[in-house]
Amino acid sequence: MPNPLRYGLILMVILIAVGAGFFLAEPQVKSKALAETTKLSRPQAHVPAMTATQTRDDVAEEKPFWEEAVIAEPTTVREPTEAVVMLPAGPAVQRDYAAEMKGLENAGKPQQLQDTLLLWFDQDAQAATAWVNETNRFEELGAGLGSLAQNIANRGHLATALHWAESITDPVVKHDTRMRIYAQEARRRRVDGESLKQAGFEPQDIETILSGALGD
Repeated sequence: MPNPLRYGLILMVILIAVGAGFFLAEPQVKSKALAETTKLSRPQAHVPAMTATQTRDDVAEEKPFWEEAVIAEPTTVREPTEAVVMLPAGPAVQRDYAAEMKGLENAGKPQQLQDTLLLWFDQDAQAATAWVNETNRFEELGAGLGSLAQNIANRGHLATALHWAESITDPVVKHDTRMRIYAQEARRRRVDGESLKQAGFEPQDIETILSGALGD
């Protein structure tokens, strides 16, 4: 008859061995489960699906879209613009006022003659004055000589203007021209009552000159 004590010992040894096996295998099971959980929770990189004719190397070497973009050619061609080269300006043409005055004299155009004379005076006062001072020039200028004298005075040439005014043959026109010339000087505070008296004006003329009535 078998010994019960021996069977009991054998059973105990078997139970101890089984328990030890489960204890040693448990960390490996937990590690494997943890690895599977981590693998599932980690975000996966997007890999484009392969077509029937592509391989894995083809998908990995696909180029960015900007490297294969096609830029449309312009529909119109811009013509080059022609450069404009500025030529150096030549010397200014000098007007021959003496010749112009002679032509206007012969053509009988007194107004144009007076206008040209004033332009000439602005460019060369000495030459223009010499032309006027020649014999019979004052008579040729006629009634316009008074206006010319006032314009010359307005340009700052009082002595020349008074000389031309004194050459006017009509005494009434001469007197009016002298008064208007001095009226211009009075507006610029260049003359006063005493200087006008010395210039030969009567008290009534002096009052008119200083009043500003001859401001036209």
